[in-house]
Amino acid sequence: MDYHGIEGFLGSRASLAYDVAFLLELAVIPLFIHSLLLLLVRHDYQAHKRLQLIVTGMFAVAVGLFAFEFFAYDWRTRVGVEADAIPRITYMTLTIHLAFLTITALIWLVLFLNALNKIPSPPGPCEFGPTYVFWLVLLGLQLFISTLTGWEFYMLAFCY
Repeated sequence: MDYHGIEGFLGSRASLAYDVAFLLELAVIPLFIHSLLLLLVRHDYQAHKRLQLIVTGMFAVAVGLFAFEFFAYDWRTRVGVEADAIPRITYMTLTIHLAFLTITALIWLVLFLNALNKIPSPPGPCEFGPTYVFWLVLLGLQLFISTLTGWEFYMLAFCY
């Protein structure tokens, strides 16, 4: 079957953009956890900041690719069945994923901007620190759920 967009490389019906977003999400989780460990266990604030900048960039690219592909092409044409035959669970999973992704992106953006403005350079303990840690842990949970729902949507839509 001929699909819109550039073909992916993971062996599913997904496009290149969805495959890259899928892999970026896969990489973001362990890097985010490592970043938390750098901050909370090792107290290596500079390494945490560098890694957070990298992870934030990776997340932004993943979300950007997903959004571009989602709005540029109809994902339903890649599912392999007529749009009327797509299982309801696939739509539900996409809706849940988009809700968590939106919340995750907003928390990340607000936290990122606040961190740039309220954490000293070079980074170190500061008054904003406890608030930052609270929201960073919450962001990690949001990111994990967003990633799981994204993988679930990917699997339901493009692999089965």
